[in-house]
Amino acid sequence: MTQKSKTWTIDTSDLSIGTTLSFDLTDSEGNVLHRSGMPITERLLERLAAKNIVALTVRQAEQETEKSPENLLLDSFPSELIQSVESAASKVEDCLSDSFDAIGKNEPIEMDRFEDSVLGFIRQAEQEVSATLAVLTIRLSAVLNPTLHDQTNQYWIARSSSMSMLAVAVCSILEPGQNDTLEVGVAAAFHDCSLFIHPEWFDSNGLLRGDQVSLLAYRKHPLESAELMKKAAGVNERICTMIRQVHEQCDGSGFPNSLKRKDILVASRVLNISDAYISLVQSPFRAQPYVASDAIAYLCHQSTLQRFDPHVFFAFVRGLSMYPIGSAVELDDQSIAVVIKGNSVNPLEPTVRILGGSNNVVDLSDSERFIMGASQKHNDSFGRIEKLMMDEVLWRDDLLAEAKNAPENA
Repeated sequence: MTQKSKTWTIDTSDLSIGTTLSFDLTDSEGNVLHRSGMPITERLLERLAAKNIVALTVRQAEQETEKSPENLLLDSFPSELIQSVESAASKVEDCLSDSFDAIGKNEPIEMDRFEDSVLGFIRQAEQEVSATLAVLTIRLSAVLNPTLHDQTNQYWIARSSSMSMLAVAVCSILEPGQNDTLEVGVAAAFHDCSLFIHPEWFDSNGLLRGDQVSLLAYRKHPLESAELMKKAAGVNERICTMIRQVHEQCDGSGFPNSLKRKDILVASRVLNISDAYISLVQSPFRAQPYVASDAIAYLCHQSTLQRFDPHVFFAFVRGLSMYPIGSAVELDDQSIAVVIKGNSVNPLEPTVRILGGSNNVVDLSDSERFIMGASQKHNDSFGRIEKLMMDEVLWRDDLLAEAKNAPENA
Protein backbone atom coordinates (compact mmCIF):
# COMPACT_ATOMS: atom_id res chain seq x y z
CA MET A 1 0.00 0.00 0.00
CA THR A 2 1.27 3.47 -0.89
CA GLN A 3 -0.07 6.99 -0.69
CA LYS A 4 0.93 10.31 -2.23
CA SER A 5 3.60 12.30 -0.45
CA LYS A 6 2.44 15.19 1.73
CA THR A 7 4.37 18.45 2.19
CA TRP A 8 3.97 21.28 4.71
CA THR A 9 6.19 23.50 6.90
CA ILE A 10 7.07 23.49 10.59
CA ASP A 11 8.82 26.11 12.76
CA THR A 12 12.04 24.95 14.40
CA SER A 13 10.73 26.40 17.68
CA ASP A 14 8.09 23.65 17.63
CA LEU A 15 10.69 20.87 17.62
CA SER A 16 11.14 19.28 21.04
CA ILE A 17 14.35 17.46 22.00
CA GLY A 18 13.77 13.70 22.26
CA THR A 19 10.68 13.66 20.03
CA THR A 20 10.74 11.00 17.32
CA LEU A 21 9.09 12.11 14.07
CA SER A 22 7.47 9.89 11.44
CA PHE A 23 8.61 12.13 8.58
CA ASP A 24 11.77 13.66 7.10
CA LEU A 25 12.68 17.31 7.69
CA THR A 26 14.14 19.10 4.66
CA ASP A 27 15.37 22.58 3.81
CA SER A 28 13.84 24.80 1.12
CA GLU A 29 15.93 23.09 -1.54
CA GLY A 30 14.75 19.61 -0.62
CA ASN A 31 17.92 18.49 1.21
CA VAL A 32 17.09 16.10 4.08
CA LEU A 33 18.34 17.54 7.37
CA HIS A 34 16.72 15.00 9.68
CA ARG A 35 15.52 11.47 8.89
CA SER A 36 12.17 10.07 10.03
CA GLY A 37 12.33 7.64 12.95
CA MET A 38 15.28 9.48 14.56
CA PRO A 39 14.79 11.63 17.71
CA ILE A 40 15.21 15.40 17.67
CA THR A 41 18.54 16.25 19.33
CA GLU A 42 20.02 19.36 20.86
CA ARG A 43 22.82 19.14 18.28
CA LEU A 44 20.28 19.30 15.44
CA LEU A 45 18.64 22.42 16.86
CA GLU A 46 22.02 24.08 17.35
CA ARG A 47 22.98 23.28 13.77
CA LEU A 48 19.73 24.74 12.44
CA ALA A 49 20.16 27.89 14.53
CA ALA A 50 23.75 28.31 13.27
CA LYS A 51 22.41 28.28 9.70
CA ASN A 52 19.60 30.73 10.60
CA ILE A 53 16.98 28.15 9.66
CA VAL A 54 13.72 28.99 11.43
CA ALA A 55 11.34 26.79 9.40
CA LEU A 56 11.61 23.41 7.74
CA THR A 57 9.72 21.57 5.07
CA VAL A 58 8.07 18.39 6.21
CA ARG A 59 8.03 15.74 3.56
CA GLN A 60 6.22 12.53 4.48
CA ALA A 61 7.43 9.83 2.16
CA GLU A 62 5.05 7.39 0.53
CA GLN A 63 4.05 4.70 2.96
CA GLU A 64 5.67 1.35 2.39
CA THR A 65 4.59 -2.10 3.40
CA GLU A 66 4.90 -2.51 7.16
CA LYS A 67 8.45 -3.43 8.14
CA SER A 68 9.14 -6.82 9.64
CA PRO A 69 10.13 -6.96 13.34
CA GLU A 70 13.68 -7.89 12.32
CA ASN A 71 14.06 -4.91 9.97
CA LEU A 72 12.54 -2.53 12.49
CA LEU A 73 14.87 -3.91 15.16
CA LEU A 74 17.99 -3.29 13.10
CA ASP A 75 16.73 0.15 12.02
CA SER A 76 16.57 1.10 15.72
CA PHE A 77 20.36 1.38 15.91
CA PRO A 78 22.86 3.40 13.86
CA SER A 79 23.68 1.44 10.72
CA GLU A 80 27.41 1.86 11.37
CA LEU A 81 27.04 0.22 14.78
CA ILE A 82 25.04 -2.71 13.40
CA GLN A 83 27.58 -3.20 10.63
CA SER A 84 30.41 -3.14 13.15
CA VAL A 85 28.72 -5.74 15.39
CA GLU A 86 27.83 -7.91 12.40
CA SER A 87 31.42 -7.74 11.15
CA ALA A 88 32.72 -8.82 14.57
CA ALA A 89 30.18 -11.67 14.71
CA SER A 90 31.09 -12.85 11.21
CA LYS A 91 34.78 -12.97 12.15
CA VAL A 92 33.93 -15.21 15.13
CA GLU A 93 31.95 -17.56 12.90
CA ASP A 94 34.58 -17.61 10.14
CA CYS A 95 37.38 -18.38 12.61
CA LEU A 96 35.26 -21.08 14.24
CA SER A 97 34.55 -22.64 10.85
CA ASP A 98 38.29 -22.82 10.12
CA SER A 99 38.90 -24.26 13.59
CA PHE A 100 36.34 -27.03 13.15
CA ASP A 101 37.85 -27.79 9.75
CA ALA A 102 41.24 -28.17 11.44
CA ILE A 103 39.72 -30.48 14.06
CA GLY A 104 38.27 -32.66 11.28
CA LYS A 105 41.74 -32.90 9.70
CA ASN A 106 43.42 -33.56 13.06
CA GLU A 107 45.43 -30.34 12.69
CA PRO A 108 46.28 -27.65 15.29
CA ILE A 109 43.81 -24.80 15.81
CA GLU A 110 44.90 -21.18 15.30
CA MET A 111 43.72 -20.22 18.76
CA ASP A 112 45.34 -16.77 18.73
CA ARG A 113 43.29 -15.84 15.66
CA PHE A 114 40.09 -17.15 17.20
CA GLU A 115 40.70 -15.35 20.50
CA ASP A 116 41.30 -12.08 18.63
CA SER A 117 37.92 -12.49 16.90
CA VAL A 118 36.17 -13.09 20.25
CA LEU A 119 37.93 -10.08 21.80
CA GLY A 120 36.62 -7.96 18.93
CA PHE A 121 33.11 -9.12 19.71
CA ILE A 122 33.61 -8.51 23.44
CA ARG A 123 34.54 -4.90 22.70
CA GLN A 124 31.34 -4.50 20.70
CA ALA A 125 29.25 -5.99 23.53
CA GLU A 126 30.87 -3.62 26.02
CA GLN A 127 30.13 -0.66 23.76
CA GLU A 128 26.43 -1.40 23.21
CA VAL A 129 24.95 -4.64 24.50
CA SER A 130 21.48 -3.96 23.04
CA ALA A 131 22.81 -3.68 19.47
CA THR A 132 24.91 -6.77 20.09
CA LEU A 133 21.88 -8.76 21.21
CA ALA A 134 19.90 -7.40 18.24
CA VAL A 135 22.44 -8.86 15.83
CA LEU A 136 22.43 -12.12 17.79
CA THR A 137 18.64 -12.29 17.49
CA ILE A 138 18.91 -12.12 13.70
CA ARG A 139 21.66 -14.74 13.67
CA LEU A 140 19.67 -17.07 15.91
CA SER A 141 16.75 -16.78 13.49
CA ALA A 142 19.05 -17.60 10.57
CA VAL A 143 20.06 -20.88 12.20
CA LEU A 144 16.39 -21.93 12.01
CA ASN A 145 16.66 -22.03 8.20
CA PRO A 146 15.70 -25.65 7.32
CA THR A 147 18.34 -25.82 4.58
CA LEU A 148 21.04 -25.27 7.18
CA HIS A 149 20.01 -28.45 9.00
CA ASP A 150 20.80 -30.38 5.81
CA GLN A 151 24.41 -29.30 6.33
CA THR A 152 25.10 -30.72 9.78
CA ASN A 153 28.54 -29.16 10.19
CA GLN A 154 27.30 -25.71 9.16
CA TYR A 155 24.45 -25.98 11.66
CA TRP A 156 26.81 -26.80 14.54
CA ILE A 157 29.20 -24.01 13.50
CA ALA A 158 26.34 -21.48 13.44
CA ARG A 159 24.97 -22.77 16.74
CA SER A 160 28.35 -22.81 18.49
CA SER A 161 29.27 -19.30 17.35
CA SER A 162 25.84 -18.03 18.47
CA MET A 163 26.32 -19.60 21.89
CA SER A 164 29.80 -18.11 22.21
CA MET A 165 28.50 -14.63 21.44
CA LEU A 166 25.45 -14.96 23.69
CA ALA A 167 27.60 -16.15 26.60
CA VAL A 168 29.98 -13.22 26.02
CA ALA A 169 27.04 -10.78 26.09
CA VAL A 170 25.75 -12.28 29.36
CA CYS A 171 29.24 -12.06 30.88
CA SER A 172 29.44 -8.39 29.92
CA ILE A 173 26.32 -7.92 32.05
CA LEU A 174 27.78 -9.90 34.96
CA GLU A 175 30.84 -7.63 34.61
CA PRO A 176 33.74 -10.04 35.07
CA GLY A 177 37.22 -9.19 33.80
CA GLN A 178 37.74 -9.22 30.03
CA ASN A 179 40.01 -12.27 30.33
CA ASP A 180 37.24 -14.21 32.08
CA THR A 181 34.81 -13.24 29.33
CA LEU A 182 37.28 -14.38 26.67
CA GLU A 183 37.63 -17.78 28.34
CA VAL A 184 33.84 -18.13 28.45
CA GLY A 185 33.62 -17.26 24.76
CA VAL A 186 36.25 -19.88 23.86
CA ALA A 187 34.66 -22.59 26.02
CA ALA A 188 31.19 -21.89 24.59
CA ALA A 189 32.44 -22.10 21.01
CA PHE A 190 34.27 -25.41 21.44
CA HIS A 191 32.21 -27.27 24.04
CA ASP A 192 30.68 -29.48 21.32
CA CYS A 193 33.79 -29.82 19.14
CA SER A 194 34.02 -33.60 19.66
CA LEU A 195 30.63 -34.04 17.94
CA PHE A 196 32.36 -33.34 14.63
CA ILE A 197 34.41 -36.52 14.82
CA HIS A 198 31.48 -38.76 15.76
CA PRO A 199 28.99 -38.72 12.87
CA GLU A 200 27.87 -42.20 13.92
CA TRP A 201 25.97 -40.66 16.87
CA PHE A 202 23.60 -38.89 14.46
CA ASP A 203 21.07 -40.01 11.87
CA SER A 204 20.87 -38.90 8.23
CA ASN A 205 19.03 -35.72 9.31
CA GLY A 206 21.79 -34.73 11.71
CA LEU A 207 19.68 -35.60 14.78
CA LEU A 208 21.06 -37.48 17.76
CA ARG A 209 20.20 -41.17 17.71
CA GLY A 210 18.12 -42.50 20.59
CA ASP A 211 19.82 -45.86 21.06
CA GLN A 212 21.64 -46.48 24.31
CA VAL A 213 25.10 -46.78 22.73
CA SER A 214 24.83 -43.38 21.07
CA LEU A 215 23.29 -41.75 24.15
CA LEU A 216 25.93 -43.05 26.55
CA ALA A 217 28.70 -41.90 24.23
CA TYR A 218 27.04 -38.51 23.71
CA ARG A 219 26.76 -37.90 27.46
CA LYS A 220 30.54 -38.23 27.72
CA HIS A 221 31.28 -35.82 24.87
CA PRO A 222 32.14 -32.85 27.17
CA LEU A 223 35.08 -34.86 28.52
CA GLU A 224 36.26 -35.68 25.01
CA SER A 225 35.82 -32.08 23.86
CA ALA A 226 37.98 -30.83 26.74
CA GLU A 227 40.75 -33.30 25.95
CA LEU A 228 40.54 -32.45 22.26
CA MET A 229 40.94 -28.72 22.96
CA LYS A 230 43.85 -29.33 25.28
CA LYS A 231 45.60 -31.34 22.56
CA ALA A 232 44.66 -29.28 19.48
CA ALA A 233 44.84 -25.78 20.96
CA GLY A 234 46.67 -26.02 24.27
CA VAL A 235 43.86 -24.22 26.13
CA ASN A 236 44.28 -23.76 29.87
CA GLU A 237 42.74 -26.00 32.51
CA ARG A 238 40.08 -23.46 33.45
CA ILE A 239 38.66 -23.49 29.91
CA CYS A 240 38.82 -27.29 29.90
CA THR A 241 36.86 -27.34 33.17
CA MET A 242 34.20 -25.03 31.70
CA ILE A 243 33.84 -27.35 28.70
CA ARG A 244 33.46 -30.40 30.95
CA GLN A 245 30.80 -28.63 33.01
CA VAL A 246 28.64 -27.00 30.29
CA HIS A 247 25.93 -29.66 30.66
CA GLU A 248 26.05 -29.94 34.46
CA GLN A 249 22.92 -28.71 36.28
CA CYS A 250 22.92 -27.05 39.69
CA ASP A 251 20.63 -29.75 41.13
CA GLY A 252 22.98 -32.57 40.07
CA SER A 253 20.79 -33.81 37.20
CA GLY A 254 23.28 -32.94 34.45
CA PHE A 255 26.10 -34.85 32.77
CA PRO A 256 28.77 -36.21 32.54
CA ASN A 257 29.55 -36.11 36.29
CA SER A 258 26.23 -35.13 37.96
CA LEU A 259 27.89 -32.19 39.73
CA LYS A 260 25.94 -29.86 42.00
CA ARG A 261 26.00 -26.06 42.16
CA LYS A 262 28.87 -25.71 44.65
CA ASP A 263 31.16 -27.76 42.40
CA ILE A 264 30.30 -25.93 39.15
CA LEU A 265 32.17 -22.79 38.07
CA VAL A 266 30.04 -19.64 37.76
CA ALA A 267 31.30 -19.35 34.18
CA SER A 268 30.04 -22.88 33.51
CA ARG A 269 26.63 -21.92 34.88
CA VAL A 270 26.55 -19.04 32.37
CA LEU A 271 27.37 -21.50 29.59
CA ASN A 272 24.74 -23.94 30.84
CA ILE A 273 21.84 -21.48 30.72
CA SER A 274 23.04 -19.99 27.40
CA ASP A 275 23.12 -23.47 25.88
CA ALA A 276 19.64 -24.25 27.23
CA TYR A 277 18.18 -21.02 25.83
CA ILE A 278 19.62 -21.66 22.36
CA SER A 279 18.34 -25.25 22.47
CA LEU A 280 14.83 -24.02 23.27
CA VAL A 281 14.70 -21.44 20.49
CA GLN A 282 16.69 -23.42 17.90
CA SER A 283 16.68 -27.17 18.51
CA PRO A 284 15.98 -29.25 15.36
CA PHE A 285 14.32 -31.92 17.52
CA ARG A 286 11.16 -29.84 17.73
CA ALA A 287 8.63 -29.40 14.96
CA GLN A 288 8.68 -25.75 16.05
CA PRO A 289 11.21 -23.81 18.13
CA TYR A 290 9.68 -22.13 21.16
CA VAL A 291 8.69 -18.46 21.41
CA ALA A 292 11.64 -16.63 22.99
CA SER A 293 9.61 -15.08 25.82
CA ASP A 294 8.18 -18.52 26.64
CA ALA A 295 11.74 -19.85 26.80
CA ILE A 296 12.71 -17.10 29.25
CA ALA A 297 9.67 -17.76 31.46
CA TYR A 298 10.47 -21.48 31.37
CA LEU A 299 14.12 -20.92 32.37
CA CYS A 300 12.91 -18.67 35.20
CA HIS A 301 10.73 -21.50 36.50
CA GLN A 302 13.54 -24.02 36.10
CA SER A 303 15.81 -21.68 38.09
CA THR A 304 13.33 -21.76 40.97
CA LEU A 305 13.68 -25.55 40.83
CA GLN A 306 17.46 -25.00 41.22
CA ARG A 307 18.33 -26.63 37.89
CA PHE A 308 19.92 -23.32 36.86
CA ASP A 309 21.69 -20.76 39.03
CA PRO A 310 19.09 -18.05 39.89
CA HIS A 311 21.82 -15.39 40.10
CA VAL A 312 23.05 -16.23 36.61
CA PHE A 313 19.49 -16.33 35.28
CA PHE A 314 18.88 -12.82 36.66
CA ALA A 315 21.97 -11.52 34.82
CA PHE A 316 20.76 -13.32 31.71
CA VAL A 317 17.33 -11.69 31.82
CA ARG A 318 18.74 -8.26 32.72
CA GLY A 319 20.24 -8.15 29.26
CA LEU A 320 17.57 -9.87 27.21
CA SER A 321 14.51 -8.84 29.29
CA MET A 322 11.59 -11.19 29.91
CA TYR A 323 10.65 -10.46 26.31
CA PRO A 324 14.06 -10.81 24.61
CA ILE A 325 15.36 -8.16 22.27
CA GLY A 326 13.77 -8.73 18.87
CA SER A 327 10.53 -10.16 20.30
CA ALA A 328 7.29 -9.05 18.65
CA VAL A 329 4.84 -8.21 21.44
CA GLU A 330 1.27 -6.97 21.81
CA LEU A 331 0.69 -3.93 24.02
CA ASP A 332 -2.39 -3.21 26.12
CA ASP A 333 -3.81 -0.93 23.41
CA GLN A 334 -3.53 -3.83 20.92
CA SER A 335 -0.67 -2.19 19.04
CA ILE A 336 2.23 -4.45 18.03
CA ALA A 337 5.81 -3.56 18.90
CA VAL A 338 9.30 -5.04 18.78
CA VAL A 339 11.58 -5.02 21.84
CA ILE A 340 14.76 -3.06 21.08
CA LYS A 341 16.35 -2.65 24.52
CA GLY A 342 16.21 -4.48 27.82
CA ASN A 343 15.59 -2.95 31.25
CA SER A 344 18.07 -4.01 33.90
CA VAL A 345 15.83 -2.75 36.72
CA ASN A 346 12.50 -4.19 35.57
CA PRO A 347 12.82 -6.83 32.82
CA LEU A 348 9.06 -6.62 32.19
CA GLU A 349 9.37 -2.99 31.06
CA PRO A 350 11.81 -2.92 28.11
CA THR A 351 12.02 -0.26 25.43
CA VAL A 352 9.93 -1.10 22.36
CA ARG A 353 9.35 0.31 18.90
CA ILE A 354 5.85 0.32 17.46
CA LEU A 355 5.31 -1.62 14.23
CA GLY A 356 3.61 0.41 11.52
CA GLY A 357 2.56 4.03 11.52
CA SER A 358 5.17 6.30 13.07
CA ASN A 359 7.38 3.48 14.43
CA ASN A 360 7.56 5.43 17.70
CA VAL A 361 10.00 4.31 20.38
CA VAL A 362 8.38 3.77 23.81
CA ASP A 363 10.24 3.21 27.07
CA LEU A 364 7.68 1.15 28.97
CA SER A 365 9.29 2.03 32.29
CA ASP A 366 8.24 5.62 31.64
CA SER A 367 4.83 4.88 30.16
CA GLU A 368 1.40 3.69 31.28
CA ARG A 369 1.41 1.17 28.43
CA PHE A 370 2.47 -2.40 29.09
CA ILE A 371 3.03 -5.73 27.33
CA MET A 372 0.10 -8.13 27.19
CA GLY A 373 2.13 -10.98 25.70
CA ALA A 374 3.88 -12.24 22.58
CA SER A 375 2.30 -11.17 19.28
CA GLN A 376 0.40 -14.18 17.97
CA LYS A 377 0.60 -12.88 14.39
CA HIS A 378 4.41 -12.70 14.41
CA ASN A 379 5.02 -15.90 16.39
CA ASP A 380 2.73 -18.35 14.59
CA SER A 381 5.71 -20.40 13.36
CA PHE A 382 6.92 -20.94 16.93
CA GLY A 383 5.69 -23.41 19.54
CA ARG A 384 4.37 -22.36 22.94
CA ILE A 385 5.50 -23.72 26.30
CA GLU A 386 2.28 -24.45 28.13
CA LYS A 387 1.92 -24.36 31.91
CA LEU A 388 1.81 -28.18 32.16
CA MET A 389 5.21 -28.34 30.42
CA MET A 390 7.02 -26.08 32.88
CA ASP A 391 8.39 -28.89 35.07
CA GLU A 392 9.62 -30.96 32.10
CA VAL A 393 13.24 -30.96 30.88
CA LEU A 394 12.84 -29.50 27.39
CA TRP A 395 16.35 -28.33 26.51
CA ARG A 396 18.32 -31.61 26.58
CA ASP A 397 18.63 -33.21 23.16
CA ASP A 398 19.72 -36.53 24.65
CA LEU A 399 16.51 -36.86 26.67
CA LEU A 400 14.41 -35.79 23.70
CA ALA A 401 16.13 -38.36 21.50
CA GLU A 402 15.67 -41.04 24.15
CA ALA A 403 11.96 -40.23 24.48
CA LYS A 404 11.52 -40.23 20.72
CA ASN A 405 13.15 -43.65 20.48
CA ALA A 406 11.15 -45.14 23.41
CA PRO A 407 8.03 -46.15 21.41
CA GLU A 408 10.24 -48.07 18.97
CA ASN A 409 11.68 -50.12 21.82
CA ALA A 410 8.35 -50.71 23.56
